[in-house]
Amino acid sequence: MSGASVLYIHYDPGLADIREQLVSRLGYEVVSVVGSPAARRMARTRRFDLVIVGHAGPDEERRRIAQWIKANLPRVPVLALCPAPFQSVDYGDYQADTHNPDAWLSLVQEVLSKKKG
Repeated sequence: MSGASVLYIHYDPGLADIREQLVSRLGYEVVSVVGSPAARRMARTRRFDLVIVGHAGPDEERRRIAQWIKANLPRVPVLALCPAPFQSVDYGDYQADTHNPDAWLSLVQEVLSKKKG
């Protein structure tokens, strides 16, 4: 186990378990919460090395939680999962196509290895 912890904010409970398992298999501790209010509460209670913002919430809500994370946890990078291929968002430190798990999981590893080193 790397010791790194990831907060995964999801808006689609049907996908949450799968994505949580994918990140956990990389050796990271994953805390999964539904929606922005739960994310704010959780972010106040413990330390995270990365926050992943899921793709299924309304764009404005996803933007607000990413901005809140950046304002309140300035050292914690935010990975925003984009809902459609070739779509981009401007509110994460990193972004990835949610439909390409190999790419975004690789990005998770890259980001967390930079933080560690």
